[in-house]
Amino acid sequence: MIRLLFCCLLASVLLVSSSQAADIFKPHGVYVSHVSANADRYLPLPYVKGALIRVRWSEIEPTQGQYNFARIEQKLKLIKAANKNWSLAVIAGRDVPEWLLDQTNERMAIQFRGNLYQIIPFWSRVYQIHAARLAQALAERYGDDPSLALVYVPQQTANGIEGHFNGTSFEALQLAGLTKERWLSAAAAAIGAYTLAFPNKAIAFELHEIYRDIEIPKAIIEYIKKNHINQVGIGVWWLSGKERYQGKLLQLLKQSDLPVYAQVIGNSSQRYRFPKGDYSKVFEQAESIGARYVEIWNYELENKVSSSVTQAIKLFSDKN
Repeated sequence: MIRLLFCCLLASVLLVSSSQAADIFKPHGVYVSHVSANADRYLPLPYVKGALIRVRWSEIEPTQGQYNFARIEQKLKLIKAANKNWSLAVIAGRDVPEWLLDQTNERMAIQFRGNLYQIIPFWSRVYQIHAARLAQALAERYGDDPSLALVYVPQQTANGIEGHFNGTSFEALQLAGLTKERWLSAAAAAIGAYTLAFPNKAIAFELHEIYRDIEIPKAIIEYIKKNHINQVGIGVWWLSGKERYQGKLLQLLKQSDLPVYAQVIGNSSQRYRFPKGDYSKVFEQAESIGARYVEIWNYELENKVSSSVTQAIKLFSDKN
């Protein structure tokens, strides 16, 4: 039954024409990466165009087929009060619901921030079927909301949204069976499920180098260009201004004409994250890879920071 459902899903995905998405709004400017309790202090700022809502899959579907959107609604209320747009990222990976873990014995071992986790592989048919159902449920609730500007595709990775396995050895990934063919197939199915569910929304798929190489992200970019060029862009949640970190992928993105949706790698107090401690370099890097949308950390809006940091944020917002 699962195999049949998975085949039906792939068939549906292949029928979606990228021309359907020709007039989709692509968000731009500065968004905040988290909606905190005191969002009324910074969301009304004119240079803040919107906010990202992040929730765990386990929070919104604790019981199979029964959805609880309270966590999203709590944050969305604050965004709506400020009359701003929003983006949505549902975290999978080690944050899938317990009932989903009970439905398959498929596992891959990963290390993340010093801890060992057993997650369902991205290429699992069981995972893909239920992930597609989640996409449909989210779309039924929020797909017609004109203020929803961007939807990220969840991934079975270290943190469930970014396309990396930082902390996991190459040997462990190979033992789990991670290959270019498997990852590309899983990415295509996941992307297809979200374009099918949200035909009128911009979609982002976050990329990192895998095995310290760009073979897999390059294949995903080529797939997107061929099948979803008008709707799907690349997520970059590691914008730092440094040219050596993810250097091969940076060069690939500079050659690509796909939309890029970026998030700054850290806050401005973490000076080691930026070239010579210069936070403004993240926006220069954003421009070099074609990112007109950047999510900044709340730190820059909730704390007293350098005037040069605030000026860099405002300047990028004004230009985009």
